[in-house]
Amino acid sequence: MDAKDLRYHKKNTWIKYLLLFVGFTFISLSLAFFRGSDHGTVPNLNGSIWIQGSEEKDLKTKQATVFYFWATWCSVCKLNEPFLKIALSAIQDKNVNFVSIEEGSVPPTELKDFLKEKDIQFPVLVLPSNQIQDFNITGYPTTVFVDKNQNIRFVDSGILSPISFWIRLYITKIYS
Repeated sequence: MDAKDLRYHKKNTWIKYLLLFVGFTFISLSLAFFRGSDHGTVPNLNGSIWIQGSEEKDLKTKQATVFYFWATWCSVCKLNEPFLKIALSAIQDKNVNFVSIEEGSVPPTELKDFLKEKDIQFPVLVLPSNQIQDFNITGYPTTVFVDKNQNIRFVDSGILSPISFWIRLYITKIYS
């Protein structure tokens, strides 16, 4: 193989990988968009206790909202903390609400101490267990993406994938 053939072969290989990447990305985004179907609407949040933040400040109407369900005893939830801190700082000015919902097995005073110890600044809400069940939460952590019309678009459980998080948030905002 001479130098000209080698350059041609490398260029062809590079183009094949680029087309494969573009194709994979297109298919992934298409699937994510079509999976963003209606999973119902957000249940009533009456009876909830705001540990940090407030409904007036952190649940602005007519905006996309991310609800993050977690527990103080959940090890995967602890793994998500650094990403959530970064994500919250990135979405604060993007017309997106972010509310974390703690599962409620810890008394509010202990929860406040936990939040202070972990330097968690994002809004924290505690819901009664029957209201958590209204969201159909089956495990922790669970991230729920809601459009501005209060329709639940995506529900993800487990460790957060930053790429998936941003794609789902973007698609949720498209619905908004």
